[in-house]
Amino acid sequence: MKAPCYDLLPMPSDLYRSAVASLQAEERDTLTTFETWLPDRLLENLRSESHLVGDNAWGHSAALKEFLLWCAREHANVDMDEERQRGYEGSCTSFEGKGLRIEPHHLPGTLLRYSRNAPLVLELIEPFLPDRAKQDALDDTLSLEDAFRWLSPVAWNPSLIEESLLLGGKEAKMVFATFEHPAGAPRNHAGRMAAALALPRRPRTEGEILVEFSYSTDSVTNHRFPTVADAGWIQEFQPAPEEEPDSARRETCYGRTRPLGPWPPQPELVHENKPLRILEGPPRFVGRYNP
Repeated sequence: MKAPCYDLLPMPSDLYRSAVASLQAEERDTLTTFETWLPDRLLENLRSESHLVGDNAWGHSAALKEFLLWCAREHANVDMDEERQRGYEGSCTSFEGKGLRIEPHHLPGTLLRYSRNAPLVLELIEPFLPDRAKQDALDDTLSLEDAFRWLSPVAWNPSLIEESLLLGGKEAKMVFATFEHPAGAPRNHAGRMAAALALPRRPRTEGEILVEFSYSTDSVTNHRFPTVADAGWIQEFQPAPEEEPDSARRETCYGRTRPLGPWPPQPELVHENKPLRILEGPPRFVGRYNP
């Protein structure tokens, strides 16, 4: 892979500088080899990271240092690019949920999560459909749009929901979430909302769906700033600016997206993956769009 032009990359964060400064000379060489291979956008994000501090205080670089060493070692142990990518993604998984803690009082009472997982959503709402629609779902002839037309909010009963999680798969430790904010968001247009949230583009032969989940902030735990480790190989992610959280400037107290369109940055955080039964009501079908 072509070496990046460091002169064109943003200045590294103070946290990154501190982490690198604490490395031994041989460790720096190994890290440089890894960073030379890393795609430019991921390298930009890595060098801009300022919130990967674990349970330490703001500005403490020990967790980021450990992450850099982990990435460099995984890279040095393999030869193929596919293995190197898996090694980086594995390193990220090991450091999920290690962003700076977000104080819950800096967040509103309700969080929003957006899903494109049609099978998961249909499985979630199927118990609340009338018998005719349930049979169509079993026969695989019920579209998600039609399923939501049959869905009655008054029938919503969280006790009927199975053990499905906000993010499918028990191996998923953390999930991204957002919330309502004064700058607003195109929440009634699936394509525009996906762009505002910088959802990674996925090749599809037919349109993507977008569904909104709503749940209490207090129903989930471990609220954190999203970091490069939470994003993994997702290059649309952007770390939060290096600004120490200040209650007088609420926008410094949580992460912010780098939108894919002309939309305002959306607030974002990660929290522990939880069962879908925490939803305060039925999910909302935003729409279908072409990625």
